[in-house]
Amino acid sequence: MTASDLSTILVPALEQHGFRAARHVQPTPNGYGHKITLSEHNGQMLGVLVIYHGKQGPRYVTNELTQATPEILDRIAQAWASLEMNAASTTPTRRSDRLAPVPAGTIELWVDGACVQEADSLKFGWAFVIQQDGRELTRHASHVIKAYMAVHRNVAAELQAVIHGLTHCRQMGHQTVTVFYDYAGIEQWATGRWKANTRTTQEYVRFIADCPITITWQKVPAHSGIPMNELVDQLATGAAHASNEHHSV
Repeated sequence: MTASDLSTILVPALEQHGFRAARHVQPTPNGYGHKITLSEHNGQMLGVLVIYHGKQGPRYVTNELTQATPEILDRIAQAWASLEMNAASTTPTRRSDRLAPVPAGTIELWVDGACVQEADSLKFGWAFVIQQDGRELTRHASHVIKAYMAVHRNVAAELQAVIHGLTHCRQMGHQTVTVFYDYAGIEQWATGRWKANTRTTQEYVRFIADCPITITWQKVPAHSGIPMNELVDQLATGAAHASNEHHSV
């Protein structure tokens, strides 16, 4: 994998963490790096992030950022971590499409979120499906998010799916739930491995902390043909496309 490849896959990860990110077409003059221009959604320019991939493995450099507050640096670190780089091979980790057998009686909560960008606005969708022993108990999809969440793009929808799904599990009387998800931040924020720096992520962390359900987190690879993951993806994407609720970019 080259620095160009890394910068390509890092752009959407940065956008998921609230940045505007634009990848430069040309590499750095020395040919070893690739640049990404960063800005906030309010138009504030943050400068340039430089991505390298050489003998030391993949890394990024922030010395060309004109705005480098701890909060901004932490969001960049979270976006980088979300790529789930395999330290041994320095290529994106791809877990087996085959999941370990789920113990009988497990309450499974499958979640996903989607963000559809139109010319001058964003539309959102999120969905969850609850099943047990291969039998679907309920499903729900919605497009509703709060306006201040929109800067997080599809991450906002992912978190809403978890919140509403667990709320529904609680209402059904379930005390132990396994959450199946494909976006790393769902577990990382919930377990404190990532610092919650925004209102949206802080609200999510508080919800999880207050939730009386015993939660097991199970990450699955996105878009890899796992039927339940594909189902919630389709439900979330469908809800986003059907939405009449537009959020400013």
